[in-house]
Amino acid sequence: RFDFYQRGLPLPDQSLWEPWGGNPAARNFFATNAQALSPPNSMETDDEDDAVHPLSGYTGGQWIFTAWSYVPSTTADIQYFILLNQYPTTGSQDWSLQLELDGGAGQVRDFDGSASAALVYDAWTEIRVEIALDLDRQHVFYNGQHMLTKLWSEGVAPGGQLAIEAVDIWANGAANPMYWDDMSLRTDIRTPCLADLDGDRMVGFSDLLEILTGWGMCGACVEDLDADGNVGFSDLIVVLSSWGACP
Repeated sequence: RFDFYQRGLPLPDQSLWEPWGGNPAARNFFATNAQALSPPNSMETDDEDDAVHPLSGYTGGQWIFTAWSYVPSTTADIQYFILLNQYPTTGSQDWSLQLELDGGAGQVRDFDGSASAALVYDAWTEIRVEIALDLDRQHVFYNGQHMLTKLWSEGVAPGGQLAIEAVDIWANGAANPMYWDDMSLRTDIRTPCLADLDGDRMVGFSDLLEILTGWGMCGACVEDLDADGNVGFSDLIVVLSSWGACP
């Protein structure tokens, strides 16, 4: 929540938020009362803003990252919601998720895949990412609907690590603002469910279809439940033996 920050003063000057790579041009993001999910404030991003909040100590277990976005219907700009598994202030970074909020096209898209959803305008809308680090998996939901499931360490590019190290809101030169509020990272106490590929806490026909669609060699993919580099009968058996509600 951004309710205790002073409006008119850049957030990097009063919080743990920082501009990407220390870039001075990317640091002019503020708390504002123009919109708020939990009044009085939210965070406003536009222009060259690239707002990063580093995280540390999240290297195992299950987590739920939640962020709420508000996209005015007057914008045709594209901004990004990004989660990173590696974010040093210098050196290489590694992305696990990059969602593209495209005001012009009216879509939320997985920047590195084919998954998409209809963008919600003029209303606070939840982005929720359920991250199972021990399974190297993430389920992404937008507006309460499952959008995609993919590996965490290789969600955008290979070679990542099993950690949660930053959230990044990148305005991408937007002429018009978007707003962000009530971000949280909390423990998910539910039992990991390996064969649940669609994130509905059930193992059923949709998960079976995911196995059949991904059948064959895959290198690294979320359907490869036994991590042998191939989606085949052994993965099918995992689904069938787990059939029903997750614990």
